[in-house]
Amino acid sequence: MATDYARQQNSKRAKSQRRRKLSQRKRTATKARAKNNAGFNAPSFSAGVVFGAAMILVAAYAPEIFQESVTSMRGSQNEPAETVTFEFDEILENDVVLTDPDAYPADFADDPGALPQDYLLQAASFRRWEDAEQLRAELTMLNLPAKTDQVEITSGIWYRVSVGPFDSRVKAQRAMTRLRENNLSALMRKLS
Repeated sequence: MATDYARQQNSKRAKSQRRRKLSQRKRTATKARAKNNAGFNAPSFSAGVVFGAAMILVAAYAPEIFQESVTSMRGSQNEPAETVTFEFDEILENDVVLTDPDAYPADFADDPGALPQDYLLQAASFRRWEDAEQLRAELTMLNLPAKTDQVEITSGIWYRVSVGPFDSRVKAQRAMTRLRENNLSALMRKLS
């Protein structure tokens, strides 16, 4: 058993020595490769610069060269190029366009819901008149038509700050966007 142990130890030593030799060879090979690649290779660099410049020149002048060769192969053709003329300005200069204003009448009397409506934005409500007036002044400085109204409800007197009226929904929405930009969420109401 002692001899088996000794053989086993000898084989372990031999394996570790082989590993060390192998790793030393790898290190040496890596250093040699790094040494070969580390230097600046001027001939290769110069060749690359010349090749790149030649490619740029070919790309820049190739269309002209090929176009000249194609036209010389076909022969010179002296055909005048077609000219495009526009006549609409001469035709419409003295022409009269007739329109029919009754083609699309706006009949509000038939549909009461189609009447133009005004929109009013309620910017805020306050218990104190001074707070409402301060907001009204700020909105006026933003070039919005603001006013303060006193309203009495069951919980007491409130002061509403309103913006408007606007004759179209688009104008009211634009004003609402300006209010949102100033951190005010308004309530839109239709006035009939």
